Amino acid sequence: MSHVYSFSLISIFLFHSANFIQHKRNFSLITSFLILALNFLVRPNNILILFSIFIWFKNFNHCKEFFKNIFKIKSFYYSLILFSIIIFFQNIVWFIQSGKFIQNTYQGYGFYWTNPQFLKMLFGFDNGFFIYTPICLLLILGTIPIFFENRFQFFSISIFILSLI
Repeated sequence: MSHVYSFSLISIFLFHSANFIQHKRNFSLITSFLILALNFLVRPNNILILFSIFIWFKNFNHCKEFFKNIFKIKSFYYSLILFSIIIFFQNIVWFIQSGKFIQNTYQGYGFYWTNPQFLKMLFGFDNGFFIYTPICLLLILGTIPIFFENRFQFFSISIFILSLI
């Protein structure tokens, strides 16, 4: 059960990614990449949290300026190397154990493009998201005030939530 570890790592990633975007602290950038790598190792689907960084931008111009300047920062490349080393280390361990660099630990599970089950995933009684966590319906309602405050953040959050679904 990786949920507790995922929650912790995602929370730390959100904190440091926001800290880097808002205050431009290199320590937060390096820590974000380190936590993102650990998060990926705990559960590969957790890499989707990377798309949450768009919620920290004030507007489209702020976002565009950030991505234009990120490649000029030396610590970005150090962070990318750190991320790669951590991920590669796990692949080495898998290779030593099984002779394969990549393991498919979700064999038999997946998304069926010809038969998506969105309503079952959201409202099904077996494992429906809103059935077992009804407070998350408030999350959806909470985006309404954000729409009137900051449209860029509203669309960032909406696209992020839809991509997770």
